Amino acid sequence: MNTQHIRPLWIGFVLCVLTPVLVFGVTFTFISPRVIIPFEQSMIVSLVGSLIVSLGIVLPYVLWLRRKNRLNAFRVSLAGAIAGGVVLGAFAFEAAYSAHLIFPEIQVLIKSTIVGAIIGLLAALVLCFGSAIPFSNKENA
Repeated sequence: MNTQHIRPLWIGFVLCVLTPVLVFGVTFTFISPRVIIPFEQSMIVSLVGSLIVSLGIVLPYVLWLRRKNRLNAFRVSLAGAIAGGVVLGAFAFEAAYSAHLIFPEIQVLIKSTIVGAIIGLLAALVLCFGSAIPFSNKENA
């Protein structure tokens, strides 16, 4: 019996990919209706970004942890927060660079990194919930 996760990992990954899309959708619909980026464009960008991060970073990491018998929600959540912060921070920096800002506002980059880390953490927690990955196991410690 697999004690690292109870439900199949693919369930958690589907939910993990959809989490940032839902977060941006709710944010743009209810919290910030006057945004510069159109709603549809933000949904497409968040879905593509979420797929790239989930399949390119999170999936190999989770499979590696499972193979090493070290898979737990703490490790996955920490990795999700780091990946989300790096990706959204890099996206904000690239957007500022594309707008030909020589010195982008550091506050915008910091806020983007923090928001990305929160969304990454949330997506990782949803992955853990969807696949029923426990926070710690005596076997995994």
